[in-house]
Amino acid sequence: MRRRALVGTVAMLGLVALVGLFASLSFLFSSPDLVYAQTNSAPTFDDGATATRSVDENTAAYTNIGGPMTATDSDTDDRLTYSIKNARTSPFTIVRATGQLQVGQPLDHETKSSYEVVVQVTDSEDADGIFENPAAIDDTITVTIMVANEEEDGKVSLTWTRPQVGAAITASLTDPDGVSGTPTWQWAKSSNRNNWSNIASATLATYTPVANDGYLRATASYTDGESSGTTRTAQATSATPVQAAPDSNSDPVFTVNTSGGYGCGPGQRDFENETADFCLYISKSTPAGDNIYYPKHVTDSDHHELRYSLGGNDAGLFTVDPSRGTLYTTGDHIYDNPTHGKFEITITVTDPSGGTDSINIVLKPGGGLNPPVVTGPSYIEYPENGTWPLASYSATIKAHIDAGTTHSYIGWIIGVEPGGGDGDFFDIDDDGNLTFTQPPDYENRADYPYIEGEKGDNRYSFSLHVYESNPPQPRPLDWRPSENSFSVTVVVTDETVEALEINGPAAVLYPENGTEPVGTYSLLRANAAVDDWVLSGADADQFDINDTTGEVTFKRSPDYETPTDVAEENTYRVTITAYAGTESKTEFVFIRVTDVNELPEFDEGPTATRSVDPDASDLFVGEPITATDPDGDGLTYTIDDPNGILPFDIFQYTGQLSVDGTIDRNRASYPVAVIVTDNDPDDSEDARIIVTVNVDGAGSNTDPEFPAAAVTFSIDENITTEENVGTPVVATDDDNDTPTYTLGGTNAGFFTIDGTGKLKWVPRRPSTTRP
Repeated sequence: MRRRALVGTVAMLGLVALVGLFASLSFLFSSPDLVYAQTNSAPTFDDGATATRSVDENTAAYTNIGGPMTATDSDTDDRLTYSIKNARTSPFTIVRATGQLQVGQPLDHETKSSYEVVVQVTDSEDADGIFENPAAIDDTITVTIMVANEEEDGKVSLTWTRPQVGAAITASLTDPDGVSGTPTWQWAKSSNRNNWSNIASATLATYTPVANDGYLRATASYTDGESSGTTRTAQATSATPVQAAPDSNSDPVFTVNTSGGYGCGPGQRDFENETADFCLYISKSTPAGDNIYYPKHVTDSDHHELRYSLGGNDAGLFTVDPSRGTLYTTGDHIYDNPTHGKFEITITVTDPSGGTDSINIVLKPGGGLNPPVVTGPSYIEYPENGTWPLASYSATIKAHIDAGTTHSYIGWIIGVEPGGGDGDFFDIDDDGNLTFTQPPDYENRADYPYIEGEKGDNRYSFSLHVYESNPPQPRPLDWRPSENSFSVTVVVTDETVEALEINGPAAVLYPENGTEPVGTYSLLRANAAVDDWVLSGADADQFDINDTTGEVTFKRSPDYETPTDVAEENTYRVTITAYAGTESKTEFVFIRVTDVNELPEFDEGPTATRSVDPDASDLFVGEPITATDPDGDGLTYTIDDPNGILPFDIFQYTGQLSVDGTIDRNRASYPVAVIVTDNDPDDSEDARIIVTVNVDGAGSNTDPEFPAAAVTFSIDENITTEENVGTPVVATDDDNDTPTYTLGGTNAGFFTIDGTGKLKWVPRRPSTTRP
């Protein structure tokens, strides 16, 4: 709004009394309100000083919270801009042009049920940038945001997802709404994860599997803390059927790689007197809940599922992920204790058979003593289409005293969070100059998170890390690695009116192996026809665009495990340009390919053939039945034989079929269904192959044969006792069958023969019949 100062004009009409003239002049020069007649008026919020809004817990990010926080400005030409004054401490965001509050991240009623957000409205300057009287130009309102409670599902977790005979499994229940009383448990089993039968005696949280249990399912029945009298259930199912316990178990073993850490023992200065397996520094600036990198490597030749637990003097200050072994802090207050010179913990890994190994770790407070001090903005407003640096950052490290020498070695990293965050839209060089990787476009917002096809709000948030990249040489005696991090928010502003606007997603989360279009693009301006669509940019050769529909597709379905983008990080960068007559418009698109658990595939396809000797016992049946998992997951092989009628078994980790019973030689073949299951604990997948096992020589039989057509033996006369006659009459059988001997002929009644072909004389009893 352009304002002009009132110039007081004294019109002298006719004769004016000298006294009146002096009075008028005195009035003019003593009234500043006349000199500054038009002042800038502050905007005021329509709701006054306070307001209330509500939102359901777990609502998705960038969902509107009630109506906008509107304000009124009597200077009608002023443009109003809305912001959150306490944005750093509140999980909300606001549309700067309208005052619409939005969820910044999903909220949890049980953690916090209300927030106070201070919203500020600011009017703009005059067109010429001049305020004749710079009065207050903003107003604030305190908004209480109530987080409404929603009924939430409970979750059951299993200590082992790949159960083993004899290894007890414990189920545990959590519910965000709380659990009232003690839950009741029921375990069930199934051969195919479809038809379940309860295990009558398994009604506790812990169950010990037995052979032939198949898949296991634990069901908890309970009342949550917010559903008075309502019974709820939650379940968890094992990822694989119950496996047999190994004949001999190999313990898991920690292997220590000191990359990223420091050695323990003599010559290692700060850790010279330590006898731990692994030593490293921990920054005093590490916040609560952050994972602490340490090179955890565990080998297990049995390929068992593993579980991790924490012990040691300072175990209470840390937590460990039980399934992955990642170490986390529980609170940052411990690093402010100057008397705590080190932390000692032990991580133990355990397999289902009870095999264990442990690694002892010593952590000493490091960079938090003197973290780098950063100079540079944490909040930046940047015009769309800009190509110049957003800001320049510098950092200094408090002097490490080494004969009066100051050492500063600085490196920069932009944080990029998997599946979210906006760090991949920026670069920073060694001199601390921050730039966009591509000029931002206000109308085609690219900031994450990208939720269900909706664009962001032109607020790019990421973390900027500064660290001491190299120690001074020689290192001072008090040297510690030093690092720091802080959040940066970049707001892209609308600076120009552009002739053409492209409608279509600027940031896409795309599942691997997908065949659907990446997005469809069009011009927003009415009656604007696209003459040509052109793809360019680093990864343009991976995509096609339809000149008629503006539909962008991958030329080949992307594979998360084998990224083909230039940076090989599964983020594809493409520039889309629309030409319409003499005008053109460009859209910069980021396609982030996400990981999907994929089905393992048998190397021989859906069927295979093996052969077996009918007299085999405990022998392998041909080569192993092998499969490949695209995700690189471990595989487990089982036979679909719930009733145990097949004379075969399979080695669960190799797919090797073996004989486990009697082969019926009169049966030509056996169909054997082999199931392979990947060991992804969150989303297991399995595949099936039908193996036809042919029985060698089935249906043919050779007759037993005596070595001669006749044989003669002699016995004494008048024998009255049973006596052996001659040598055994033995027949041979090419099938290695066991022959059976019988007698015939006129005098067969005088003899017997046993299973070895041995003849025996049986004397006749005198007749008692009188003529």
